[in-house]
Amino acid sequence: MQKDDETKRFLIETTNALNQSIEKYRIQVKRLEDEMTPERIEELVEYWDFSMPQECEYEFLLRICYSEKLLLTLWTKVKRLTELRATAAHQHMCLYSPTSNLDRQKN
Repeated sequence: MQKDDETKRFLIETTNALNQSIEKYRIQVKRLEDEMTPERIEELVEYWDFSMPQECEYEFLLRICYSEKLLLTLWTKVKRLTELRATAAHQHMCLYSPTSNLDRQKN
């Protein structure tokens, strides 16, 4: 039972830490986006999600500035951390849902 408690605590602490990091990055994203035009954000999204035509990428990259590169990096971090948080939450649910507790008690 001690190991189960440690695992549960680890998953909860991990999820909480991920939530804090995601929130911190989202605040930075909002601040950067507020400084840009909607059209430029649309171009950045198009580049970030690989939907920009390849022939336009070179010109786009020539015009990109530091804050735009930072925004792209932050979007990637938020996406990765959100996926990781979902994985940790799913693992927690799998291990500690009422049905999984019944399965463990049978074994």
